[in-house]
Amino acid sequence: MTEPASGARDGDRGVAPDAAERHGAGASPRPGEEELFAALDRTRADLAAAPRPTAPEGLTASLLAAVADERAAERAAGAAPRVTPLRRRWVAAAVVGTAAAAAVLAVVVLGADPAGPPTPTAAPAPSPTPEPVVLTSADLPQALRAGLGGRDGNADPAARAACFVAHGLPAGTVPVGSRAVVLDGRPGTLYVVATGRAAVFRLLVVGPACAPGSPDTLGDVTVGG
Repeated sequence: MTEPASGARDGDRGVAPDAAERHGAGASPRPGEEELFAALDRTRADLAAAPRPTAPEGLTASLLAAVADERAAERAAGAAPRVTPLRRRWVAAAVVGTAAAAAVLAVVVLGADPAGPPTPTAAPAPSPTPEPVVLTSADLPQALRAGLGGRDGNADPAARAACFVAHGLPAGTVPVGSRAVVLDGRPGTLYVVATGRAAVFRLLVVGPACAPGSPDTLGDVTVGG
């Protein structure tokens, strides 16, 4: 029995291996290739709509080096170098495919928009400085909650230590809270200082001129116990 010519009965033998090449050349599908050609059409449309990916650094050079090595091996074997259209097609496909995979990986990992570079995320705005707490001398014993755990006020540890020494406190005293206040109309800093007794705190309010020999005390009460 005479075998049919190659490709003559693709519907009986399955899809011919050159179907993708014929699709790229604009040929019509043969019997049994309709679904394959439709899938290739969808792929081409997706690739046309996608942004052009950039090959990872060194990839193109590596591929070209591999082709050069293959040519050198052919010359060493005595065969003439052959660069067929199919080989060119596979090299190009490898470049595009690998670069596209890298682009997809970047989208997944970095959350980038495939239509463009990722939008820079705005740096979080710095927390606004709390408004000073306005107090009177009569209010000062109730100011414990306002100052406890606070961290605004005089941020210079050296100046704070000198001010504490002026009030008879050790230079290494660390307040358990501080808050900018206005006491009886004068701006200052409220320091909540532990006394060594459970639930007993010293509320010390000092003005901006507090320094060794000049305590600039605006208020000083002990609360709790």
